[in-house]
Amino acid sequence: MVSRSGSITRGRVPVPRAAAPRPVAPPEWRGHFGVWASVAGLAFVALALAGLRAPAAAAETANDALDPAASLAWSVLAPMAAGFPLGDPRAHLRLLSCGAAAALLALLLWRATDRDHLRDEQAASATEIVATGFGVLAVALSRSFFGAAISGGPVAAGALATCGLLALVERTLRAPADTRAGAGLAAIAGAAAAGPMTAAALGWPLAVLAVWRALRRRARWPGPATILFAVTTLVALVLVLRACGWSRAGDVAGHLFLVPVIRGLAHLSTPALLRAAAELVDQIGVVGMLVAAIGVTRLRPGALFFAVWSLVGGLVLAAAEGPASGGAPGANLGTNLGTNLGTTVGLLVALSALALPIGAGTARLAGRLGRAALPATAAIGVIVSTWPLLAR
Repeated sequence: MVSRSGSITRGRVPVPRAAAPRPVAPPEWRGHFGVWASVAGLAFVALALAGLRAPAAAAETANDALDPAASLAWSVLAPMAAGFPLGDPRAHLRLLSCGAAAALLALLLWRATDRDHLRDEQAASATEIVATGFGVLAVALSRSFFGAAISGGPVAAGALATCGLLALVERTLRAPADTRAGAGLAAIAGAAAAGPMTAAALGWPLAVLAVWRALRRRARWPGPATILFAVTTLVALVLVLRACGWSRAGDVAGHLFLVPVIRGLAHLSTPALLRAAAELVDQIGVVGMLVAAIGVTRLRPGALFFAVWSLVGGLVLAAAEGPASGGAPGANLGTNLGTNLGTTVGLLVALSALALPIGAGTARLAGRLGRAALPATAAIGVIVSTWPLLAR
């Protein structure tokens, strides 16, 4: 006997029908590692080919470990690359720098395509993906980014370490129970003790906030992550002391407690900050800044906070570290790579913060045209990305 509810009844005991299995949604394309490995590989090939005709840079095999732009990975890998017995050591360092820049582009695109950063929760369309791609491309074509990628120096690796630490902090604040994000945060934050100083200055305060929030949510990872952070910091400092000499232990201690950054902030002047802001606008273009201002209105509070933190913090550190790094007052912050490395890393972090707002602003402007949204996205993206090239 079948009841009105659709269940089969035998006497007075109803027997419900077996529920149909729910279809399992396929994983999102952003979750595939192969996607970002392919993006990084294509970016590496493009940067390597573009840098073939660039002027040769001096091979920096020593890599002063206290340089404000040097990272632990660069200090370890650069001597190995320069000492490779085949080929030109300068070419090896240039390829290493191109690899770091390509990984940074993949990281920026991964973050810019995250729909959780935008106020609307619609599925990512072709317009959104193309817009985010042009936002990252605008950053990649800037003078500072391209110069850092092909310079054969630690600038690109330092910017990658800073942006990677900030991305993990953002992930941990959004998901306090994510053990893998917490472990990665502890490892990179510990490595930041050996540089770059931009990573420590911008990442450590927010990392403390992330740990405090995880403790309030009773997450399990803060305890082991603290031990991992301490071990990573100790190993990083030992490697730094071996690289620059044990006699400079006092300088390394001052580097650990961000003494040079504090001194630079104490002498920070308004003209230096305005020069850094003017250099940022000059490199990304006025149109790009206007599109980024429109895209800011689409960002959620968390994404907006990290964009403003990276933008303002990068500019402040660029202005504060400029005189201390040997750059001449009023010099071009984006091209003085040899003597102003700390400044260039701060400027790169500020430029990287604009990738997400530019992509969001491009999609918002193009979305008002309905069916013509995709061609409009391409047109706006080309204008934004090529403006800095035409202004050179």
